[in-house]
Amino acid sequence: MATNDSKHSRQALEDAATWLIDLREGDLDLDGQREFGRWLRASPEHIRAYLEMSALYADAPHFVRAEDVDVDALVTQARGESNLFVLGGGPATSAAAPHRRISRIRRVGLALAASVVAAAVSALIWYENFHDVYSTDIGEQHSVALADGSTITLDSKSKVRIHFTSRIREIELLKGQALFSAAKDVARPFIVRSGELNVQAVGTRFDVYRKRAATTITVVEGKVAVSSGGAAQPAADAHSEDAVQNLPPVSFTPARASKPTVFVAAGEQLVATADALPSAQKANVASATAWTQRELRFLGTPLVEVVEEFNRCNRLQMKLSDPQLATLRMSGVFSSNDPETLLQFLREQLQLNVVEDAGVVKISR
Repeated sequence: MATNDSKHSRQALEDAATWLIDLREGDLDLDGQREFGRWLRASPEHIRAYLEMSALYADAPHFVRAEDVDVDALVTQARGESNLFVLGGGPATSAAAPHRRISRIRRVGLALAASVVAAAVSALIWYENFHDVYSTDIGEQHSVALADGSTITLDSKSKVRIHFTSRIREIELLKGQALFSAAKDVARPFIVRSGELNVQAVGTRFDVYRKRAATTITVVEGKVAVSSGGAAQPAADAHSEDAVQNLPPVSFTPARASKPTVFVAAGEQLVATADALPSAQKANVASATAWTQRELRFLGTPLVEVVEEFNRCNRLQMKLSDPQLATLRMSGVFSSNDPETLLQFLREQLQLNVVEDAGVVKISR
């Protein structure tokens, strides 16, 4: 029975062969060429498969064999030296061996192989350094489908930077809140960074909310490992063998000595800072992810945090005129895109003075 990896490799090789034939015959229009570029950049596996197919096409089986193409060496050479690529990997010819002329057809085939190898290696180098930024404005939400099958759903006024390589999938949450659905790939750990906090997951669904004072991690499915100090190293303990097996260690350049790892399972939540990693607590997952349904849910939430949530979702901004109101706690469920429901609650239930002035809602006693 074929493994998933072998099936994926076979599919990549079949796709590469199809692209190579289309390119050779000149059947690709501009849109097709762009699609080919997207296919190359989607995965290092695609690039490697295309390198193998192009080497086979060049003069197989007489001159270049797929197993003679050292992709890693080509990448190293491309980065450190020039665009000259060694396709042959056989033993050196002895001095007594007769000189063999390479036919024009063979030279053309070799030139074609060199050109596609150069293009593919360039794509691989681009892939290794690829990063992109996605953001949402006030009141906006946006879902991003990643090349590896993972998805990111961004809440209002949020921003992420994506950096995928052949060794790691790294996403930096620059501000706001996002729900991550990580596709399982044990060879490439999925890391979400919030400041100096690292959240490492494989095949997991979890929410990360970066606030000024702390980051809140809520796990919907699976398990994540949270660490700080710039390095994500899953801790090996007696009751986390499954987590260690599924979370291969990742090496970052630490800003300072890393702190112990805390595991957070489905239905749990962790409120952490770079200096404090407390134990995970049971979470109200529905409340933590209510924003995906355009809802604001508060349960004994300080009014200062209510204001922060409201302002992320509405262009009409709220301001506490009386600082002593910051610690006043409230509970309730409100529509995030209908500010009047919350303002009415403040007036009628909390008996607060709510006055709108030049686009700012001022709250006082």
